[in-house]
Amino acid sequence: MIVEKYGLNYVATGNLIRELRVLDTPLGKKVKENYDKGIPQPDDIVIEAVKHKLSTFDLSKGILFDTFPLSVGQADALENITKELGLHVPSVIYLEIKPATVMKRVSGRLICSGCGLIYLPDDSNAYVNQRCAKCGEKLMQRADDKPDVVLRRIKEYDGRMKDLKDYYRAKNRLIMIDGEPPITDVSKTIFNKISEIQPSI
Repeated sequence: MIVEKYGLNYVATGNLIRELRVLDTPLGKKVKENYDKGIPQPDDIVIEAVKHKLSTFDLSKGILFDTFPLSVGQADALENITKELGLHVPSVIYLEIKPATVMKRVSGRLICSGCGLIYLPDDSNAYVNQRCAKCGEKLMQRADDKPDVVLRRIKEYDGRMKDLKDYYRAKNRLIMIDGEPPITDVSKTIFNKISEIQPSI
């Protein structure tokens, strides 16, 4: 929704990692092993993937990073990348949600095996029949969306998130958002916050 509203480039590290995961290379096999176990990828892999993706963009449009950075090391790398490319310093939107909400949302979502479109639990024909409304391919649950893996991911991320919040709070670039309400309400709050820091958008 943010990308569509502001016409931004979009970097989703999850998508980048999934692209690496299917490669039959030593790196691809390592990424797959971490991915299937719900273990965060090492910083060097994530940073390399992000840099490559940025080289394909028209950077004048601006960028929305999704789940990047996820460590202080990645945050430092992003600061350097923005300087090198002459981009604005990044602000971070942090969605606060309870672990129980994470479990409910993530463990029930399905992803299209063809186009990658994500479906949340609802009564739509696509979700019920597990067929994508856009391309008709089968919907499936990601390996790292199974309940036991989700719980492990939450524990893995807890420490990282505290360090990252401290990192960006110290730079006065942390935007805290209550992620518990419905998507439409959360998006309005996000748009209002973006307007406050970037009134010309």
